[in-house]
Amino acid sequence: MRPSSIGTDTARSPDAAHGRADTDIVNLDAAVSAAEKLGRAIRDAAVTHGPYAGVSSVTEALEPSAHVKAQKVAAALEGVATHLVTGGMLFGPDRVHNRTQWGYGDDRVVGLAIAVEVAAALGTDAIRLLELGRRYGAAALVRQLIECEHLIWLFASDAEEARRWLNADDAGLRRMFKPSRIRERSAGRFDVEEYRSHCGLGGHPSPVARSLLPAHSLAAPIDVQWKDLTMHLARTWRTLMEAVDALGVAAYVPSGLTDSVSAAINSARDET
Repeated sequence: MRPSSIGTDTARSPDAAHGRADTDIVNLDAAVSAAEKLGRAIRDAAVTHGPYAGVSSVTEALEPSAHVKAQKVAAALEGVATHLVTGGMLFGPDRVHNRTQWGYGDDRVVGLAIAVEVAAALGTDAIRLLELGRRYGAAALVRQLIECEHLIWLFASDAEEARRWLNADDAGLRRMFKPSRIRERSAGRFDVEEYRSHCGLGGHPSPVARSLLPAHSLAAPIDVQWKDLTMHLARTWRTLMEAVDALGVAAYVPSGLTDSVSAAINSARDET
């Protein structure tokens, strides 16, 4: 009869178990090192070919001023929105001619003001989230910022659309003011692929979001996201200036603010 292997099985030996654990640790370290190398290569490829392609190079360091420029434009949007909503509530023909259900002086100006104020809030909060490294949350806000730019352009192209938007019910908002409808009317001003890319990053949950999540080797450098945010804030500002001219309310923009913000935007463009 063969002697029992109970008590002598090397699989149950403490020394053997420790040896196996040491081997596992070495193998794990090697796997982590290999994953980090692969991750660096993937990050390079993500910046070259991914959602932020063309915004920045992987080796380009974020200028300290990029943060300041984004803050400046977001603050300017908020300031203009405050002036617009105050002016739109107080001045205009709508209240006199009983054309408003809200008691506003000019529904068009208040509608524009709301869209701009939303854009300013989104920009400001996206900045705060990026400061905290909360990149996915920031991307979700930038996608909404793009939709604000769509709306502001629409109001610039037809001032009465701002009135219609302000007074639309839920069905009307979905039917007349969804981003795809506005893009159709824009005759190519807005890039559908850009919007889809941002929807993948910050819209419905998608695997593409790995490029913004810290636990994944696909995470792209944060500087490209700062530059993308600054670009969309700048575009929103320029579109707002078109709308202000179209509605004839340039007087609501604080004196000197336009030149100051334009200088910041142009310097940001020169650095990219």
